[in-house]
Amino acid sequence: MATRRSPVWMYGLVMMLVVGGVALGYLMPERGESEKAADLDRAKTATAEVSSAASLVEKTADEASATETVVSEDADDSAVSFDLTRLDFRDQIQAPQIATDGADRVWLAWDSRTGDEEQTLLLSTSVDGGRSFDSPRAIRTASVYRWEVMVRGQPGKRESRLWPRIAWQAGRLLVSWVEPLPDDLATLRLYVSESEDGGATFGEPRVLSSTDAVRPTFVAFHSHADGRIAASWLDNRHRAQQPFAAIVSGQTADESL
Repeated sequence: MATRRSPVWMYGLVMMLVVGGVALGYLMPERGESEKAADLDRAKTATAEVSSAASLVEKTADEASATETVVSEDADDSAVSFDLTRLDFRDQIQAPQIATDGADRVWLAWDSRTGDEEQTLLLSTSVDGGRSFDSPRAIRTASVYRWEVMVRGQPGKRESRLWPRIAWQAGRLLVSWVEPLPDDLATLRLYVSESEDGGATFGEPRVLSSTDAVRPTFVAFHSHADGRIAASWLDNRHRAQQPFAAIVSGQTADESL
């Protein structure tokens, strides 16, 4: 969970509602003295908690101006906290994916907006079972494609994202993503790239879908020992979500429904 700047006035509003509601109950004639005293105690406790939360938010917001931190929601679940680098724009991170080799190596990939017209696929690696991760590094950088849509009769806007997927299979790390063509941003392609050195370097991206697929999602793939990759996904190239599959050999893909 990434810490974010939160408006302190929201906590003030909550405090007003809590205290106001308790005060209203306190003034009701049918309530006994013990119930009124209990209400006052609850109001004091709520006020102290809200004040403490507001102070924490202000402190966190100041610290977040320099960096963001991914933390565990449960302090007892053995999760590891780590800082996100300045390569990430605030609130522009999505689609985290994780893979492991079943031993000590763990890979974390995600899509981040790294510029107004730029998005980047980032990868971070752990070699100690997830207790620590190295600095994120860029695997792929692509342009952003925007288009207009109608949602319930109202105009809206959408923009392309990378939607990464990552898996460890047959001794290789596979990463897939969706990317617009540099000379035709309206055309999206589904790519996959392999690493044979644990994510240190990746080979030339291979096309999984050679059709003008619109927003391929729910990608799954399997790597064969001979180098072929079988993949499946959903896209709406025919204006309806449909499943598609492909077998990639070399730089070409045999695609079918």
